[in-house]
Amino acid sequence: MTHRTVVFFVVAAGAAGCGLGAEQTAHRTVAGLSERQLATAAHRLLVEQGFEFRGFDPDSGAVATEWHDAARRSLRYEVAATPGGEGQDAGAQTCTLVVKALARDRAVGGWSAEYPAPGPAGDLLDEIVGLAPSVEPPPEDEETGPVRGDRCARSTDCPPGMHCGSGRCVAECAMATECMTGEECDPRGRCVHVPPPPPPPPPCPEPEAPRRGR
Repeated sequence: MTHRTVVFFVVAAGAAGCGLGAEQTAHRTVAGLSERQLATAAHRLLVEQGFEFRGFDPDSGAVATEWHDAARRSLRYEVAATPGGEGQDAGAQTCTLVVKALARDRAVGGWSAEYPAPGPAGDLLDEIVGLAPSVEPPPEDEETGPVRGDRCARSTDCPPGMHCGSGRCVAECAMATECMTGEECDPRGRCVHVPPPPPPPPPCPEPEAPRRGR
């Protein structure tokens, strides 16, 4: 088993009153995991929790969600995995993982001002580091993207010939013969209705024969 040294710390700066405006993020430096593994693990965990995304770039290790509303509180996350870190051997592959969670509370007049949520940030960070070792990084010369059954947020997360259905990459068909009559298989592996061809235009009237003069 690959030895991993983990250094964890929570930074809280500028906290005042109930924490509004405070900058609180969870950080961890991890050895033996890539930015892609950490970002992909974060994306999968947040998909399972029902989040939608403002951005997801596994190559740069960045994940950003939209607000996800619950009964009394709404959360959104920003995750960044960058190469390098503190407290590691110079020769070891290390990444620094930063998770920022922002929350807002439901009030009579709508949502309150957003504020840092260090607890959810630390919880998500723990889950990411726990899941990331099982996320295999693809070969450098191979196209990346989820495969059949893998989790996704939108159809563009899936490889050609597949689409995102109920949070997973699926394909209904590979060719038109697998679809019903009147349907065809689109490039995303979906059977789609083919509209009937438009009716032919009416025939042109016969030209009148020229009249003979008297």
